[in-house]
Amino acid sequence: MHRRPGAKSRGRPERDLFADSFVSPTVKVPSRGRTVYALRAGMARITTAAARRTPPKLRRHILFLSAHRRLGRFSRPVTFNEKLNWRMLYDHRELIALTCDKLAAKQYAQEHSVRVPLTLWSGSDLRELETVPMPERWVLKPNHSSGQVHFGSGPLRRGDPLFVKVRSWLQESAPARNGEWGYQRARRLLLVEERIGSRETTPTSFKVYAFDGQPRMIGVISVEPDRFSRWQQTTDTLWPPAGTARRFYTPDWQPLSVTEGGLPLASVVPPPPNLGAILETASQLAQPFDFIRVDLYTIGEAVYFGELTAYPGAGLSRFHPYRVDRQLGALWRLPRF
Repeated sequence: MHRRPGAKSRGRPERDLFADSFVSPTVKVPSRGRTVYALRAGMARITTAAARRTPPKLRRHILFLSAHRRLGRFSRPVTFNEKLNWRMLYDHRELIALTCDKLAAKQYAQEHSVRVPLTLWSGSDLRELETVPMPERWVLKPNHSSGQVHFGSGPLRRGDPLFVKVRSWLQESAPARNGEWGYQRARRLLLVEERIGSRETTPTSFKVYAFDGQPRMIGVISVEPDRFSRWQQTTDTLWPPAGTARRFYTPDWQPLSVTEGGLPLASVVPPPPNLGAILETASQLAQPFDFIRVDLYTIGEAVYFGELTAYPGAGLSRFHPYRVDRQLGALWRLPRF
């Protein structure tokens, strides 16, 4: 097993790195033209396809270079994204594998007395759903992947277009093919769970970045009803919908002028009334991890488990400003092997 990187990348800062560096909700983030964005997206797809034919370490270096436009230091990582890639290559603990198997992660949350959406069915043959009593609203997901979802309603009938729409979901997932080790261990299954929230959209998602069990940053994503309605009318299964804005906050709800992955910066909103419960739940679930992102939802005062994310943005999602990548990396003390 690979050795832990040197002390310089392990040290915990003595002060809050976010205190005076980018807490400034008025900063404007540069925008890119749609044509440039489309060209880059096309090049990224070509690079990904080529990288998948290479050994895991080289694959990760190619993908990192394409995404970040620089070489990654995976042997002695410093930034957050470099450490995510280090984790993929060298941290192969069962604890990490658990986070990439949705059913296992839900069981972990239940064992910690966290509310979890009810699993209505799991398996590999969607035809079984023809005989399963289905509620008015439900959600279908692959157990072994990330970012794919179908929002359904009522019973499923023979010949439903959904059978074709998700036919490829049982194949090896894109994260697994791209070298995200934990997803290679997840069971290739589909699962249907109850859909929480309103009919018009999904609940606000609180993505809590926790280091050594301590929440240090919260990413908030709300999908507007109009965007959700338009997305449902397409054949797209990637979630959240393209262009959905997000905003990062400190645990005491100071808004941050930080973007990730080119997503727009959402407007500042008041803190949720149950912010304390969100942070407490995230901290509870994050205790065994040197780093984990805990994704939660709220309905009224109730906090629901979403998922555990071991590799946010696949280690390829660029922060703006760049210094945030280094600041988050400084918070992460990698384990010793």
